[in-house]
Amino acid sequence: MAQSDAIDDPVRERLDAERFVEALAAGAAIVARADGRVDRLERRELLVDLDLHPELRKVPRMRVLERFDHYVQRLTDDPDFALREALDAVAQFADDPRRQRLMDEFMNVATIDEIASEREEEALDELRAVLHLVA
Repeated sequence: MAQSDAIDDPVRERLDAERFVEALAAGAAIVARADGRVDRLERRELLVDLDLHPELRKVPRMRVLERFDHYVQRLTDDPDFALREALDAVAQFADDPRRQRLMDEFMNVATIDEIASEREEEALDELRAVLHLVA
């Protein structure tokens, strides 16, 4: 292995973790915002994934919350455009083996308050569709 390949591996891993976190924050914001309110427990649920998966520790915890807050704000200010933007971030993982892991996290956000609302279920269905997952 060339030295440049060895240097590129950590960079590649960090970029991959950043992309995953972006998709995680975008999809979680769609679900959290679906019922018209964002609960602090939904926001905190994002950090659970970081704790469970060491490869995501490359991304600072505050970065995850910043990206989530960014998408929540965008979905509030310009819902149609922001929804497309967030779905595009998630759709990058449509053919990735980790897509089910993303979907599991989105479901965790939806059910953190014990029951997913009808609107949260609709958001989950839309996320399943862009990830090419069957309900």
